[in-house]
Amino acid sequence: MKNMMIILFSYLGIENVYDFAFERIKDKDNLIIFGVIEKNLPKVNKLISNTSLGDKISKELEKDIIDVYKKRINEAIETGQQRGKNNNINIKRKLINTTSICNLSEIISIEEIDHLIINYTSEKFFEKYILDCSLDKTLEEIEVPYTLFYDGKILD
Repeated sequence: MKNMMIILFSYLGIENVYDFAFERIKDKDNLIIFGVIEKNLPKVNKLISNTSLGDKISKELEKDIIDVYKKRINEAIETGQQRGKNNNINIKRKLINTTSICNLSEIISIEEIDHLIINYTSEKFFEKYILDCSLDKTLEEIEVPYTLFYDGKILD
């Protein structure tokens, strides 16, 4: 039995990521889908203003952005779960934060992952302000094969 993991930083091109995964996974295999979510967005305050009105607006904006993002995550993961169900694949879903990515090799070990698929984003803001560690460095530390997508396009 094979254990495959998909980590979704980006939800663009998700169908390409799922097509790739389901072409490689077989009946009764396991697929774990991780959706990356943060509870807070850094520096939204500074993007708007440092006034009390700016603080109020930034908190409302931050809440709205996170709510929309959570909805997208759930929709993307539900799409993967439905495809898994249709293909007799065991699907597990989890939401993780970016701090967990820094411990990726530990997660891979615990879940006994054979192959990792990551749909990352080409948005530089994410790596600079959201991610707690370098994705490249983290990938160097893992000991399983992985496939990297950027917004649904496979990285050659």
